[in-house]
Amino acid sequence: MLRAEIIRTYNKYHDDLQYCPIYVKQSIEDIYKQYHALKGNGVGTKLYEEIMALPTEKKEDLQHE
Repeated sequence: MLRAEIIRTYNKYHDDLQYCPIYVKQSIEDIYKQYHALKGNGVGTKLYEEIMALPTEKKEDLQHE
């Protein structure tokens, strides 16, 4: 279940939206800690790292600053 949530989040924010709000990053960090404690594999780690590397705002929002 934890792995599935990491994958779902990755698909939504990395593939579709290409940004990830801070509140989602905080949530996925908690999920990842549980996943990692259960000896989750490297695929989940890679997806987690890519989620965390995303900007926290849409590109359009960043251009208006």
